[in-house]
Amino acid sequence: MRCAHWARAHLDGAMSLLGWNSHFETGIESVDSQHRWLVERVNELAPLLATAGDQVPDGIAELFDQLRDYADRHFASEEELMSSQGVDPRHIAKHHEAHRRFAAEVEEMAAACLSRGGASGRKLLGFITHWVVFHILGEDQDLARQLHGIGDGMAPHAAFESIGSCAMDPARLALSHALIDMYAHFSEMAEHHETLVGELELRNRLIADYTCDWETWTAPDGEMRYCSPSCLRITGHDAKAFFDNPGLLLSITHPDDAAVVGKHLCGGSADAGWHEMTFRIRDPGGNWRWLEHVCQPVFDDDGQFQGRRASNRDVSDSIAMARQLADALATAEKAAQAKTEFLSNMSHEIRTPLNAVVASSLLMLKDIREPGQRRRLQRIVSSSQHLLALISSILDLAKIEAGKIEIERTPFMLASVLDTVSSQVEERLRDKGIAWLVEIGPGVPERVLGERGPRNFGQQDKW
Repeated sequence: MRCAHWARAHLDGAMSLLGWNSHFETGIESVDSQHRWLVERVNELAPLLATAGDQVPDGIAELFDQLRDYADRHFASEEELMSSQGVDPRHIAKHHEAHRRFAAEVEEMAAACLSRGGASGRKLLGFITHWVVFHILGEDQDLARQLHGIGDGMAPHAAFESIGSCAMDPARLALSHALIDMYAHFSEMAEHHETLVGELELRNRLIADYTCDWETWTAPDGEMRYCSPSCLRITGHDAKAFFDNPGLLLSITHPDDAAVVGKHLCGGSADAGWHEMTFRIRDPGGNWRWLEHVCQPVFDDDGQFQGRRASNRDVSDSIAMARQLADALATAEKAAQAKTEFLSNMSHEIRTPLNAVVASSLLMLKDIREPGQRRRLQRIVSSSQHLLALISSILDLAKIEAGKIEIERTPFMLASVLDTVSSQVEERLRDKGIAWLVEIGPGVPERVLGERGPRNFGQQDKW
């Protein structure tokens, strides 16, 4: 059955080569039922044979077995009819000759096809079609007219002579071959069209069914026309569930989002335009998922509104990450605030004893006249003031991190700053044999404004 199965599997729905009609009917039920089977068989195999070109389809031996079996059953049935009705012997002799000729042609065609000796699928179709047309419309119609005449009271010889000659008509043979060629051409065009349509459908299906987002198309009346398989991954429900239950999406929407989603789904008109929203749905496992929904109206080539196309994306991970980042930022801001408070408290704790050191040193400078001791006390004062400036810078750093830094303009004596620097480095440089000289140019002002900091020593000498 390979030949028949191949034809049904690959050419289902192809156009018929021979259409059964009243011209094929003889009025004899047993004959007509056999003829109808043969016509249906030819129509079933015609697309396969016509599009085979110069090739011979596989399973062709089965077809020849069926033709042999049909010829034996059909001719035996007709001989029984002719014998029981007393048909003229001349017609019986012609019937026997037609049976013998058909059997011989079948064997000749089978040998050529099975040996791949030049017979093609199209040639075989031409042979079968021509024989069916000639036999059914010619010989069997002649037999039917004789049987009906005998039944109406005509003598067998008179019934035979009334039908005339039924010779093989060359014009009918040419027409049958032309019919086969035309049918083959249309069959090839139809097969090519089906192939293109199949490729187009496959491409569109692959594009639509394998999108990462959940794609939908909703008709103007709210009926869902397309739902991509990715809905199962995103919502936990397959496409069939959404087709069977149009209200499924709203039923799994979070109660806090249901009003907005429901209003949007009910307002899907051509004038609604582009729309975006984010909402939550519950999957079958009870987990809430965030969906990002984007949709727009669609129109056909005539500008008629055809509904809305939508893309839905699971953004649960993105929203969870954004929340984690927000929490981390809040935690970092709290930690920075705690650090600022710590630095401020510690700076004040350190500054209090340092101020006492500076004050005590200044008091001692008033009582001591010995130059060496005064120089040492002055170093203590300048170093303590330097440390105080450093602590202030630490507080400034905390202010910078908090975004509260303020630039100060503090008046001080430039010469005093240079003296303080000299007092801190001069002795160490002298021990290394390096001379330290400071000279202020004539155009440099004595009093300047500057930012209080660890490098702006001597800012205690203010106006």
